[in-house]
Amino acid sequence: MKKNKLFIILFTVVMVSSLLLASLAAGKDENSPLAQLWDAIFGLEETVEDQQNQIDNIELLPGPQGETGPMGPPGPEGPMGPEGPQGEQGVQGEMGPAGPQGEQGIQGEQGLQGETGPQGPQGEQGIQGEQGLQGPEGPMGPEGPQGEPGAVDPSVVEELEEQIAELEERIAYLEAVVSPLDSDGDGWTIGEGDLDDTDDTVYPGAWEYNDGKDNNCDGIVDNDPDQDGLLDADEVALGTDPYDPDSDDDGVDDGDEVHLWMSDPLDTDTDDDGLTDGEEVVFGPPPTMPTDPDTDKDGLLDGEEVYTYFTDPTIADSDDDDLNDFDEVMVYYTDPLDPDTDDDFLLDGYDIAPGLDPHNPDSDGDGLIDGIDITFALPTDPDTDNDGLNDFEEYNWFTDPWDIDTDDDLLLDGPEVHDHLTDPNNPDTDGDGYDDGEEVANGWDPLDENDPLPF
Repeated sequence: MKKNKLFIILFTVVMVSSLLLASLAAGKDENSPLAQLWDAIFGLEETVEDQQNQIDNIELLPGPQGETGPMGPPGPEGPMGPEGPQGEQGVQGEMGPAGPQGEQGIQGEQGLQGETGPQGPQGEQGIQGEQGLQGPEGPMGPEGPQGEPGAVDPSVVEELEEQIAELEERIAYLEAVVSPLDSDGDGWTIGEGDLDDTDDTVYPGAWEYNDGKDNNCDGIVDNDPDQDGLLDADEVALGTDPYDPDSDDDGVDDGDEVHLWMSDPLDTDTDDDGLTDGEEVVFGPPPTMPTDPDTDKDGLLDGEEVYTYFTDPTIADSDDDDLNDFDEVMVYYTDPLDPDTDDDFLLDGYDIAPGLDPHNPDSDGDGLIDGIDITFALPTDPDTDNDGLNDFEEYNWFTDPWDIDTDDDLLLDGPEVHDHLTDPNNPDTDGDGYDDGEEVANGWDPLDENDPLPF
């Protein structure tokens, strides 16, 4: 394709040249159209020459590579010749089909390397002499006999005996001094009948405990036949039955009532709260106090809480609604076991604080339950901002219950919704460029975008 194109160019040049040669006989003018035509011809000739060079370069491409001959033995390396000039790069012609690759020749044998001369022998190292042996350790000699103790000086013995006698005299003197004193601070001395002045639980008239001691110093140790923790002498003094561990049959042993709970072992309900002492002790944990009729100080007797209201007598606010059980039962008549009696999403205590009705979920009757109303507007006023739109409507319209004109169009939110039917959140409901208030004031229709005209 490229050769045909070059032939056409060459043919054109030759034809034009033939036509012009006849014209040269009449003379040549450099500025004439004839001269300009010659310049064009020279340019074409250069182009033809360049193209011919490319053709020649294509024809001079090497043919297929012949077979490689066998490699001879390597000869000595000659000196490096000077580097020749780099030839001009010809035009790459079209790639002809690749010829078959010739067989690879056999590689010639490599010349032998000269032998390395032998290394001289290294001198022998001298022999290190042997280390001498260590002799065995000799046996330890026998331990020598212990010397006999020296004799005691009799004068030293006598001096010690004198010191002991002196100390015994001092002890006897101190005992005589201490005898009238109260060493254990229980108010009794040995001279007054305290059988153990080192134990403050032992003295005449003390309570007798089941502890292996004669606490009251009456000569009888732990005389308690009913094993209730009270000894006979104590039971006689209290009027309890020494042969009945629970004299009042309230479920608490006499000894525990006296020593642990401080209750009356002859009264089944010491504090008269409607719970026996036994019920108070086993109730809980924690137990109620058998000597306190109102353990949690909420104003209700423990018995009333347990049997009448079913509240917790140890917790003043059983349902944790910020109203104690007494106020719920006796004042507000709410459920002391339900923190939100009217289900308005407000605890009963929170209903009472702002003056709401804990029995009415919508205290102001605006359609919003108090729990939502209190977060949005005044739960005690159905129309917080008095704009003619109650709080429930404001909630549904997304208007501001604290702003009488949410969109600032000079129309109150209530008249916009109920009278003019305009949008209380859009100052220009019909989008005509005039605020709703201006349109109403001028007698225009705020719902007609084509009306700034009178009705």
